[in-house]
Amino acid sequence: MTLLLALLLAPIAILLLVYGLALWRICFVLLREGTMVAIKRGDQFVYGFIRRMGFHLNDPHMPWFDPAKPTWEVLPNQSDTNYGYPFRQQPLARLGIYIYGLYPFWQVHEFTLDWFEAIPQESGTFRGWHRRERTWFIYAADFTYWVVLGGAETDDNEPVNVPYLLTIRGTNLYKALFSTSDWFTRATADANAVGKVYVGGATFDELHDEFKSGSTRRGEFKQTILDISDQVKDRYGVEFSDVAMQSPEIVGSNAQEIIAATTARVVARRRAQATLETARGEAAATRVKARAERDAIEAVYRKIQQFGSTGTLIRQLQAMEAPGPGRTIIWANSPFARDADLAGILQQTGLNPQDLVEMLRKMNRQQVPAQT
Repeated sequence: MTLLLALLLAPIAILLLVYGLALWRICFVLLREGTMVAIKRGDQFVYGFIRRMGFHLNDPHMPWFDPAKPTWEVLPNQSDTNYGYPFRQQPLARLGIYIYGLYPFWQVHEFTLDWFEAIPQESGTFRGWHRRERTWFIYAADFTYWVVLGGAETDDNEPVNVPYLLTIRGTNLYKALFSTSDWFTRATADANAVGKVYVGGATFDELHDEFKSGSTRRGEFKQTILDISDQVKDRYGVEFSDVAMQSPEIVGSNAQEIIAATTARVVARRRAQATLETARGEAAATRVKARAERDAIEAVYRKIQQFGSTGTLIRQLQAMEAPGPGRTIIWANSPFARDADLAGILQQTGLNPQDLVEMLRKMNRQQVPAQT
């Protein structure tokens, strides 16, 4: 019984032991989704691992190696099996655990990374969390960093800092960790260099408008940095996948005075825009009203032309209608009624005088619809 229990517990104990060794990166290494690591012997790069669904490394030791693509490039899988490419087809790869060799002769490559992580706030903005740590992996999937473009000057000579969110992913394990010294510092330096040129060609108001949604300049800062992504990929083994500029900040000893003046300009511009929109709305309403009155007059005179003197009589009945209670209009000896050939109308229509009066009353109650 004891032997049977030991046999049942042995695989669990072995798995726990392997897991513990992987956490300490001794003979095994544990990877989370979207990351990759490099294995070295001494100071020499040997090979690497990647754990990203649907992707593999272009490993020259493996049958799937593509000589037309850079060595150790991150490439999409060419089959439906997402985990068909792990190094040596390791069964623990599905758990993110990889065996790499005998420690300490073979080790996981470690390096120091100094960066700011983008932390979302309740207000919907972000802040940078400074981190400087020893790490052993690089992201093969998108990861967003907080970067500050400092020491820039706008076209209207305002000293500014421009924070922005820069999303980066690793594209070549060897280039990033062994062909380049501090890939992150170099990649962000290139981004800041082209960003500074862009800032120098825009006023502070234009930069602030670009940060706000709906601006006509929206996205130009982003595109300026993304345009150098291919160059960064060739040099450092990483690429930019997204850029989001945050609110630019005026710096310097007179920053408060400049901010106050800028705020006043923005408020004045918004008030002027509101006044212009109000004036445009009033002008449009006036045009609609004028068209309605014109159409009503044209409809009245079409009726007069159609019915002759009878139409004239009907129009006067409409014009003389009392607009409300408490008002009485006395109409005697109407010249329109005298001029209208009432006898001829009665003879042609076969109506008696009472029917004619009722018809005139109904026509008097008709309203001419306004056309807009």
